[in-house]
Amino acid sequence: MKQNQYKEENIGAIILAGGKSRRFGSDKALYKFKGLPLIQNVINVVNKVTKNIIIITNSPEKFDFLIYPKYRDLIPDCGSLGGIYTGLSYTGSQLNFVLACDMPFISYECLNYLVQHTTGTDITVPYHHNRLEPLCAVYSKSCLPFIKKQLEKKEYQIFQFYDKVRTKKIEIPFYHPRLFFNVNSRNDLLSLY
Repeated sequence: MKQNQYKEENIGAIILAGGKSRRFGSDKALYKFKGLPLIQNVINVVNKVTKNIIIITNSPEKFDFLIYPKYRDLIPDCGSLGGIYTGLSYTGSQLNFVLACDMPFISYECLNYLVQHTTGTDITVPYHHNRLEPLCAVYSKSCLPFIKKQLEKKEYQIFQFYDKVRTKKIEIPFYHPRLFFNVNSRNDLLSLY
């Protein structure tokens, strides 16, 4: 398979930090794991691939310690799909990683593998054990009109529009059970130690 030789300026990253963290009880993006807020752990990995990072949050003041641009949802209360729509609307990059802020084990190798295998597609999404990982995937700005139509129908499952664009499901050869682990509760965090 021919790999895509990308340049950093051609790819961006959209970090979703707008969740209400109901199960967690406080803003999990700010909860410290290994001495750093969960969101900082994700950013530190993304930084190795691109510096073109934006953060989607409805509480930008909570992230004043981060130097990256922060944007509120353009269409409120639409979950992660609304965050993806907002991020793709604001980003200056045609291709963008979309990442949840609460994935402490995401790796540079995974992100690099995804972008290297993104050629001629609108979405490149990891796939394992019959499961997609839509919050650790590469999205093109060309997805915007399809996401907008879905939001207008109040259909918020991310992958519902995948069959309307060029979607590549890709297996990560070095997959391990924690790679896409995301933190939903404090018990989840306790299990990491």
